[in-house]
Amino acid sequence: MGKRNQEIDEQLGKLTIEALEKETKTLQKSYTLMVSEQWEIHRANLVEGKPCPLCGSISHPYHTDNKQFEEATTELSQLLHAKEDMLKQQQTLEKKLSGERKQNDGEIHSLQQRQEKLLKEIANYESEWKALIAQYPKIPKDKAELESLLPIYENKAKEATSKLSQFNLIQKEVERLAKLKDKAIKEEAAYESMATAKLNKAQEKASSCDKKLAEQKALTQNLLSQQKSKEEAYENASLTWEKAQKEMEELQAQYKQILNGEEPDAAEKRLTNAKDEATKAVDTQNEHINHQQAELAKWKGSHQALLAQNKTTKENLQAKEDELNHWIEEYNHTSGRIIDRSIISEMLHSTEDWNVLRREKDEKEKAVASTTALYQNAVKTHEEHLAHQPSKSRDELLAAQQKIQSRSQRNELIAANAKLQNHQEAIKQLGDKAETLKLVTQKKDDWTAITDAIGADGKTLRKIAQCYTLSFLIEHANQEIRKFNSRYELQQVKHSLGIRVIDHDRADDIRDTTSLSGGETFIVSLGLALGLSALSSRNISFENLFIDEGFGTLDPDTLATVIDSLAMLQSSQGKKVGVISHTDTMSERITTQIRIIKNGNSGSSHIEIYP
Repeated sequence: MGKRNQEIDEQLGKLTIEALEKETKTLQKSYTLMVSEQWEIHRANLVEGKPCPLCGSISHPYHTDNKQFEEATTELSQLLHAKEDMLKQQQTLEKKLSGERKQNDGEIHSLQQRQEKLLKEIANYESEWKALIAQYPKIPKDKAELESLLPIYENKAKEATSKLSQFNLIQKEVERLAKLKDKAIKEEAAYESMATAKLNKAQEKASSCDKKLAEQKALTQNLLSQQKSKEEAYENASLTWEKAQKEMEELQAQYKQILNGEEPDAAEKRLTNAKDEATKAVDTQNEHINHQQAELAKWKGSHQALLAQNKTTKENLQAKEDELNHWIEEYNHTSGRIIDRSIISEMLHSTEDWNVLRREKDEKEKAVASTTALYQNAVKTHEEHLAHQPSKSRDELLAAQQKIQSRSQRNELIAANAKLQNHQEAIKQLGDKAETLKLVTQKKDDWTAITDAIGADGKTLRKIAQCYTLSFLIEHANQEIRKFNSRYELQQVKHSLGIRVIDHDRADDIRDTTSLSGGETFIVSLGLALGLSALSSRNISFENLFIDEGFGTLDPDTLATVIDSLAMLQSSQGKKVGVISHTDTMSERITTQIRIIKNGNSGSSHIEIYP
């Protein structure tokens, strides 16, 4: 491959791509100028015997002979295409040779690395062999003897492997039987405890049934004794009812006599209508009286307000008159002009626009000030120019400037050549180290990119992962919140771990969590807790969920909705929801309860389970 690389270098050295590019550009420029429309117009305007304004020639062969000009342009076009084809061929060849050279360099580098690796492995094997011989001097060093011993030890290794496999199978069977034994012991203990619990429960139910049977017997005896007293009371009530029936018939006869034969319903309706009409008349008069009293109070208030306003207006008018008189006196004293109220009145009744006059006055004052400032600056600049006027002429200064620039450019060229030579010498001294430096630089850039992406200590990546997890948590929390409250919606602060709340009842106002009330904070916290449970249950099953306090801050409707949502969570997802609360509504809605009861004043308590 080294010889092939030398051949490639020789072929690359023979290429003349730069010269062809320059020649192609020159031909392209010449061809463009020859076929340009402006040059055709210029050639048409040439006169034989008169000098060309561009080149000065008095001979114009292409002025009249278009055929000769077309042949020249055709030859130039053919030459240009030939040069372009040659340039493309050399560029293709250069690309192919460069690629082959890079591939060869890579293969040479790979073979060198493989050679180094093999040499290291050989050295390691030799050192291990020497150590093995030193440790076991009786091992034969001859290859033939070692090869003769190899089948014997291979058979022994196979036998040991077979025995080890049998041992592993026996070990697994022992472990399986041990697990079955432990499982049977645990199940026996569980069944025994369950049977004991069921027996205790059955005994408790039997004793309870005996107590209830005794209570029912006593209740039966009590009901029999009550039945006799009820029968006696029924007989007395029957006699009383007959007596009352007779009295009612007598009263009805008296009632008909009082109504003079009129039906009781008609009389009642007539009296009711009369009463309603009288009540309406009284209400109408009362409303009229109240309206008149309100109007009277309103007018009294307006009258008092007008009197106060009239008094204030007079006082303000007198103050303004005093202020105007004082201003007229001061103006007459300071300006030397005499004015009075009549002149001021004429000025006020003038048709001219005072605002326009004020603006024109201000604009003219600003223009005068600006012009004065410009004039002063111009005078100052002129004086400074006169003070710093150079002693040499403009041509002398330009010539000196050109010399300095040429000297500076020459020095820069020398310095650039020196840097180029130093760079080439450094490349020669580096040799193969340049490729190593390139690989190391590439690795460094890769690690830098990784560091920029995830951070030097992983904090950036951890924050990104936390932000993604928080977005999923907020999505689940919003789903849970919508089940019992449609007002609030959680929103993640972009590219951070912050949370804000969208209040749909306040025109989708985005609120900070610090502005939430106690009840609002509980709703958001409950949604996050339920969302976290839903998010975590995809990998781990959480069958129990406990919620501590916070229900007392909710209004009755929201509290009922929250309880329904928790009940639905228990019924739909099979979760056992435990609530720690002191509110009465929670006690009424939740039947299964664990209560903590104080034992008097002893400072101790005990637990009771209901029902």
